[in-house]
Amino acid sequence: MLLMELALAGTALAGDLPMNQGTIELGGRATANIVMSGGNTDLYLDLSPQIGYFVGRRIELLGGVSMLVNDNDLDVGFYGGVDVFLRANHLSPYLGGTLGYATGAFGPTPWAYAVGADVVTLSGRGGLVLPVSNSVGVDLGARLNVNIPDGGNSWVHLPLGYLGIRAFL
Repeated sequence: MLLMELALAGTALAGDLPMNQGTIELGGRATANIVMSGGNTDLYLDLSPQIGYFVGRRIELLGGVSMLVNDNDLDVGFYGGVDVFLRANHLSPYLGGTLGYATGAFGPTPWAYAVGADVVTLSGRGGLVLPVSNSVGVDLGARLNVNIPDGGNSWVHLPLGYLGIRAFL
């Protein structure tokens, strides 16, 4: 609650975020994920740096790398998509979607690589960017991912604890 109050107080001092055509955005996110399957519970972390380019006013094409950390394994994937910001002043809500691809798992040593099933992910995105300055915002959002593996059963994934940062250049 205190974090939300501080963020809202900061938005009163911060101006509008620059979201015009030609603006570049650098950012990233961290997401905690809990998977419950077959009576077992597993926790993994998703760290994803991203870059974006505004092709129009409040319309951003974006791409990034998704790194899933679980115990001693690291899965790596890539994604691209679009975010549309509904407004750019003080609180900036957005909706969007991405298409991603991931494969393989890296173990605790460089030579411990296992080829896993290829997975294509369709993701619906939404959130709110809270400005902390005239060019930086904290991204609070939600994602709904539909994962389609090569030769397996599809599954739906709803990440918990989505938190990101966006810097507009």
